[in-house]
Order: sequence, then C-alpha cells, then structure tokens
Amino acid sequence: MTPGGNNLLPLFEVANKTNTVQLIKMENATGTIIVFFQNAARYAQCALKWLDVPDGQYYFSGNDEDTKDKINALIQRYTASPTAWNTNYHIGDSFAVDNENYRYRLCIQNNNTSAVTKQVEFHNLMLNAGTEPLPFEPYYPLCVYNRTQADVDRVIELNQKYLARTITEEEKAEWAGDLKGALNISDINRIEENTALLASLLAVPMQTKTWKYNDIPRASDYLRIRNNVQAVRDAWAALSDTPDTPTQPLVTYQKWNDIERILHDVNYVYERTMNSYYYCDTEIYAGEGAGIL
Repeated sequence: MTPGGNNLLPLFEVANKTNTVQLIKMENATGTIIVFFQNAARYAQCALKWLDVPDGQYYFSGNDEDTKDKINALIQRYTASPTAWNTNYHIGDSFAVDNENYRYRLCIQNNNTSAVTKQVEFHNLMLNAGTEPLPFEPYYPLCVYNRTQADVDRVIELNQKYLARTITEEEKAEWAGDLKGALNISDINRIEENTALLASLLAVPMQTKTWKYNDIPRASDYLRIRNNVQAVRDAWAALSDTPDTPTQPLVTYQKWNDIERILHDVNYVYERTMNSYYYCDTEIYAGEGAGIL
C-alpha cells in the first residue's frame, strides 16, 4: 500500500529477536510485516530497525490484524535515564519524535498470557507526518495489457529498416528502447516480479527468475511463467471480465496482454478486499461497499 503522502517508514531490518519469534517476511514496498510466533513466551517481541526520521509530530497507522489476540505492532521509545524502553506508541497513536533525547524502534510484541503458535500479519504499517492518518491508496504493480497490432507492426517496420540500412538515428533509439510490440527483457522481468509479489501476498509457493541481457528463454520458461500466473489466478478472485490464462505457445501479443491483465486484476481485487475490512473495538467486520466482481 502506498499512502496519500510521504512514506516515512524506513527499510525494515531485524535489530534483535528472541528464539521463540521468527520474522519470516518484511515488505517495505507494501508496509506489510509477517511474523511467526511459535510457543512464544509472554511478552516475546521482535524489534526492528531504529526509526530514523526528522524531529516532529507523527501518526502511526496501519491495519493490525491480531490485536484481539494480544499481538501488537508498536513504536517503542528508549529513555536514557532511567535506561529503559519505557514508552509504547500503538497503531492509531500520535506522538512527537525527539531524536536528541530518545531513540525509537518498531516492534511486534506478543502480550499473550500463555504460549501461542501463530502467524501474524500487519498490513500498511506507516509512519505519517502530522497528527492524523493519511488516506491509503491501493498499490498497483505496473502491468501492460493494452498492446495492439499497430505496436507489433512498428517493431516489424523498424526491423526491416535495420536490415535495409535505412533506419534513422531516432528510429535506432526507438528500436533500442522497450518497444511495446516486442517482448523485452524488461517485460519478462516485470511479469516475473509482479507474479512473485502476488504469490507472496497470497502465500502461493512458486519459482520465479530475474532475467539478464542475452538470456535465452526456453519453452519450459514460458510454461513456468504461464503456470505461475494460473496459480495466482486460482488463489484469489478476479473480475468478471478477467481473461482466462492463455495456453501455450505464448506467441501473440493478445496472450501477453492476458497474462498481465490477470496479474493486474487479481491484485486489484486483493487490494479492494483488504481495504474493505474495518475494526470495531477488537472485532473485525466487513465494509458496506458494493461488490466489485
């Protein structure tokens, strides 16, 4: 998720953790932290990197999925005298940062009175400047699904001009760029990255790859990409007009449009779903918005 303002939450890094708490995933881009507590003792905590932001007033916001189970995300303030992490700021709190006299860290804390084995997700964790929460806007990965025959024809035209040695310098620069009518390394990497992002959000195991210049895709690579997209589509709802996952061989621009449209639509529905839940005291309830499917 991307806030409607400056994201001041720094890159997450593990500062320290107990042997009963395992931090299994951190996503700075989406502000999501997933923590796995296994037979955790009371008050076990996983501390993250110091918050390094300018002095000022801040609002700590996010969706705390498991407050009802006494597992919380919080900002802790360190006081030199007496020496202690003696001040906690929870989601929904506004507080002043004073770096001259204090230090701050982000923690995930288990305050259960008994042992618990649980995976906990905290979404949209954000430190916003000011005293009020900023509106969240869905984060949509870039997906290109509007390729046309004209785009393909332009690639063919430039290739023919190159062969005939009639291509201009401007056209050479165009040809060397990411032509929309061709499948470029940037296109394949974008699809791999977007698929991996959705797979992590939906807990779908899969193998992806980062492509380098001069790598040559094999039929098995295209099959893997296609099957990964199918797995993502099967793991979550899509829109009523979302296309079916195309079949092999992936040799037309329409099929690559469908691949990226599926990724876009699944992410869109996922974000809308996550943003349709609200908390009333300690109970979760669904939003009252109209359906989108």
